[in-house]
Amino acid sequence: MTHEDLCQSLEAVLDAECDALKQGHYDALDPLVERKATLMQDVLDCEDLPETALLELKSRISRNQDLIDMAMQGVRAVTQRMQDLHRARDRFETYDKNGHWQSVDSRARPQLEKKL
Repeated sequence: MTHEDLCQSLEAVLDAECDALKQGHYDALDPLVERKATLMQDVLDCEDLPETALLELKSRISRNQDLIDMAMQGVRAVTQRMQDLHRARDRFETYDKNGHWQSVDSRARPQLEKKL
């Protein structure tokens, strides 16, 4: 495989990874990871790859890493929200008339109706 073919193949995989991340098709990332790792190792093994090609690959890799970081941030936000909703189902948190924080167990008082 020539240097140009190698770079084009890796760029195609990186672009496919970018598209999958942007569209939220995370299940499409698994097959791309193996192919990307193989191609990246081939790039590392090349001794005379042009600097411009390396800079372009670096730019695409950085872009994808940013997208991965944002996706992980979104997953963490959803996880936190789900935990908050589960916690709200079990107890109600509020302040009393003196401004002190208190937690009321929703299950202990069946007459209390909580609407979200």
